[in-house]
Amino acid sequence: MKKQNTIKIVAYIGLAIVGCLLLIIILGWLFIKPWTAKKINLAVNENPNLSYSMSYTDYDISLIARTASFKNLIFKPKSDTLNNGISIIETQIEELDISGIGLFGLFRNKFTANAIHIKNPHITLKKGAAKNSDSLAKKPFEQLIAIDHLQLSGGTIQLRDSTGINSLVYLQNLDFDLHNLAVDSTSLKDKIPFRFENYQIHYDSLYAKINAFYTISTLKTSLDKDNLDVKNIHLKPLYSRADFQKKISKETDLFEVKNSQLHLSKIKWAMKKEHLEFSASNLLLDSLDAVVYRNKAVADDTSIKPLFSKKLRNLNFYLALDTINVKHSAIEYIEQIDFNTEASHIRFDAFNAEITDLLSGIAAKEIKKKTKIKVHSKFMNNASLQVNWGFDVNNTTDQFTFSGSIHHLPTANLNTFLRPQIHATTTGTLEQVFFNIYGNNKESKGDFKIKYHDFKIEFLRKNGQKKNKFLSAIGNLFVHKDTDNTFNEAEIEQLRNPEKSFFNFMWISLADGLKKTFLVTNSKQQSKDKD
Repeated sequence: MKKQNTIKIVAYIGLAIVGCLLLIIILGWLFIKPWTAKKINLAVNENPNLSYSMSYTDYDISLIARTASFKNLIFKPKSDTLNNGISIIETQIEELDISGIGLFGLFRNKFTANAIHIKNPHITLKKGAAKNSDSLAKKPFEQLIAIDHLQLSGGTIQLRDSTGINSLVYLQNLDFDLHNLAVDSTSLKDKIPFRFENYQIHYDSLYAKINAFYTISTLKTSLDKDNLDVKNIHLKPLYSRADFQKKISKETDLFEVKNSQLHLSKIKWAMKKEHLEFSASNLLLDSLDAVVYRNKAVADDTSIKPLFSKKLRNLNFYLALDTINVKHSAIEYIEQIDFNTEASHIRFDAFNAEITDLLSGIAAKEIKKKTKIKVHSKFMNNASLQVNWGFDVNNTTDQFTFSGSIHHLPTANLNTFLRPQIHATTTGTLEQVFFNIYGNNKESKGDFKIKYHDFKIEFLRKNGQKKNKFLSAIGNLFVHKDTDNTFNEAEIEQLRNPEKSFFNFMWISLADGLKKTFLVTNSKQQSKDKD
């Protein structure tokens, strides 16, 4: 609903400006220039049916050439708020040129033009209280409007907060081309109140404060009917980790994400009466760098965490992405027990993933394909990690499969996670780990097997520095040092805590396999030599 209202806000702002200009053009043809200026003031600034007042330094209207030109236009609202908290403070246009105006259509309540070019507009908006959008359908929009080519170049758009001081959105050097624009009484009733064919949009940079905790910025962005290309995306927290903890009442992840390129190809979208429809052939995320930070000192979030298949199933719009490719990326998870101890780190480098058939529930009813995810990555600097994950959005029990392998992991690389978590460090090498997990929203089962050598655990005192010799000695009595070049195997079986995430579910399932294969009392060695 918010997206639809935002589209209407932009549409009605543009239509209001066009409506004002239509009256100016008609009067310019009927009277000489001095008289036209007076008529413009009466028709626009003193017209109670128009939402805007306007001024300009000069204009020229040619009946023979069928052109109109305006210099240094300034539009201001006559009232504070237009719709849903968005109001215009001011719009400045350096120059506006109209060519190929249809003279005879004006006498039939119809405005046509070959081209309109808006040069260097600067639009300043302010966020305020909401009002009913029905009041926006004013008389200037009752006529038919048809423009072959609407062009805007060098534009700047700024949205400020309710004080009018702080920027919420700032967009620089906006260019767009819109072809075969049409507005009539029928289109005004639609969610997008105008029709068009091709379009191209480009801008140099965008900054937006998206909520109380994050800003997002981008650089060069291009959008047309088929493709979207965005450079240098940066989702940035507004607060430091320590300050963020003070702002939240329950456990909440803090994200920072950088992405050098996002590319969407073969885009299709439509605003249907029931819902939005969006599909694309491919989404590419290149050189993504994501850091996820969690502080365990705050209260747990005890809300129910649906699995990904249910989240997609419950989306209220049509979404279908054939393929998503994540390339040359990195993901780091940081967990802070408290600020008196070091944070735990888990890191994935050279992260590459392919996701096929990412579908919302509405789309899955039509397409009926399973979502599949393949991951190849370096885990904790050295190890090779592969994961295959799949689920069916249509399956209401959220059945899934999750299998994979880890190769050649020096366990010392895990110490950045183990030391803060359990006050322990390890040495040795995990040569091969294989897991095959299947489950649903209630439980998981599966197989786990591991081959390792020279494993040793060292427990630390509470300060995390000195070795606890007694616990270390006891601990190593109950742990296999190595598997003698064979696999230790175990069966996994875990109940899901619905208050925890899917990744927590997978972690406790894998931890169950590790416990059963490492501990002397639980593991079962088999003489399968599998390199």
